[in-house]
Amino acid sequence: MNKTESESFYKSLIPALWEDLLFYIPNNKVASEFIDNYKELDFQKFRNKVLVVDYLKGPVIYKSNRDNNKAILKGASLKRNIFLLLSKKSESNILEFSYILENYFEQTECLLYIAKWMNDNLIQILPIDDNTKGLFLLQFNNFNTHFKTLLKHFYPEKENIPKSNFNVINIIESSFPNLSISHHTKETVIPGTLDGINESVEKIEDQNFESPAIKKAKKTPIISENEAEVLLLKRIFNINSNEQ
Repeated sequence: MNKTESESFYKSLIPALWEDLLFYIPNNKVASEFIDNYKELDFQKFRNKVLVVDYLKGPVIYKSNRDNNKAILKGASLKRNIFLLLSKKSESNILEFSYILENYFEQTECLLYIAKWMNDNLIQILPIDDNTKGLFLLQFNNFNTHFKTLLKHFYPEKENIPKSNFNVINIIESSFPNLSISHHTKETVIPGTLDGINESVEKIEDQNFESPAIKKAKKTPIISENEAEVLLLKRIFNINSNEQ
């Protein structure tokens, strides 16, 4: 598998991870302070709202009548990614596949972290109906199962698990959709699609496919809940992380 094929294969896996991702802007002190620092932005309409990454429209405000089939079937899509990875492993250059796998592993680990945080902090977005709560729990369970499956099939030995190159800040900044504020009134759509996610994948073009070193067990990412919140808010509203 040459470099171009490797890039295309990796890109093909990403939509299954990000499509129909549920997230929200927390209704708490951290979010309030964030709003005070960016008063020029009219994003009160996004407060206390659940948002979802829609494949065609980009991130939109979640509606109770939305077709949730893709969210419900997310587990099957992630399972398909496992089959694709297993298939490519059997036919690919070891060095190239190791590089793809490590990058995919980081994406999955990051999304598991986000999904867990969102599910654990639903109290910050009240009121929320039981069906939506169930979708957040399902989302976390899907990523949790997917992550464990990756470990089982590709890192059965603990010592082979990549040391946490995982940095939630770097991954969210490079992979989370580049979102900005929309002024639509009928249906609020935040510009940006899954193409924005795939743009970050193109960074592979500037890197060599080298075998990742075997590293020792990973450490928990060093980031507080408040830092994660602020970072997500900045990405949602397309604010440079170096500002303020």
